[in-house]
Amino acid sequence: MENIFTNLAKYKPQPEITPLENFFTQSLKFVLDLDAGLLNKFVNAIAGEIVFKPPFVLDSQMKYGNSIIDLQITDKNYKKIFIEIKVNAHENRYYDDEAKEDFGQVEKYLQLKKGYVCFIARDRVNIRVKRHKDKFLGQFEWFEVYKLLNEYLRHNKIDKTKKYFITKFLDFMKEQNMQPFQKFNKKDIALSKTNFLDFHDKLLDFLKEVCRDKRIREFCKKYKLKPIFDSPKFSHRNNSFLLELGKAEWGGHKEIILGFELYKKGESEKFSEGLFYYQGVYTNPVSIYDKFREAIKRKNIKKEYFVKGADMYWPLMKEFEFAKFIKSGEKKAITYIYNSLLELERKGVMDVLKKLR
Repeated sequence: MENIFTNLAKYKPQPEITPLENFFTQSLKFVLDLDAGLLNKFVNAIAGEIVFKPPFVLDSQMKYGNSIIDLQITDKNYKKIFIEIKVNAHENRYYDDEAKEDFGQVEKYLQLKKGYVCFIARDRVNIRVKRHKDKFLGQFEWFEVYKLLNEYLRHNKIDKTKKYFITKFLDFMKEQNMQPFQKFNKKDIALSKTNFLDFHDKLLDFLKEVCRDKRIREFCKKYKLKPIFDSPKFSHRNNSFLLELGKAEWGGHKEIILGFELYKKGESEKFSEGLFYYQGVYTNPVSIYDKFREAIKRKNIKKEYFVKGADMYWPLMKEFEFAKFIKSGEKKAITYIYNSLLELERKGVMDVLKKLR
């Protein structure tokens, strides 16, 4: 086994270079190399239906021309998996002057025709693959790797030394906010009546979990929606967390927005103090708002999901206490959000948004 400390020593801090990604890659390699069963489980998880046969050999920083592969896995039959690792960065993009087209890092590695490619990052991004799609294993998020390591640790008997290193690596992943979504608890719900600063990270993580939901991802893909304006995010202006779904060409004039807002005592005529969940269709300026209201006037939209003309710029909106929203658990809360989006589809609101100018 290679010496982890020798490998990490190669990545001394240099001007304008943050070594975290290299440190993390070497640490992951070390942990996967500790236990053959763990490495097998990891390969099976990223391989999907493609069969790779153990034993596996791990290498890092492998050079192929002007490409450097973060992590390479070679199986018994010399089939290779190239893993691109991102901690805080996004997929690099390149431009081919001859072909007059741009392409991403995944496409670049696929063009090597040396193996399969896998992309792992903190959040899912829009990976576009034009060629050799059959060699792209897909993209994964770090919380999925965390779950895999944690479950292996819980359900397998391994010696104390291996257990120590895997546990410490999981702690390191927690420090990098790579763990799965932590559920809301009774303390959070109690705090929501007066304050949300003590669990505000969970609120942002919940909105990220909404973006990860397969049903909601498919809905957004169907209507070419994506999170805009760096959302999910926290807005200091009105003490709210929000996820804004829209298109670049809409320019923020029409969006589907959902999130949480904290009302202080006496701040709202409709609600008492505390944290509230809200969702709705936002339109701006007034001319678009008026056109939208007229277009949906005769649409029988369920009040369970949206109320018409709730507020200026919000022709459709629903708002209620956080405790009520989360009372049946996070999964049902996300299902409610998905059903709300389906209501917009069923009642033709998505078509109105598409055509509205």
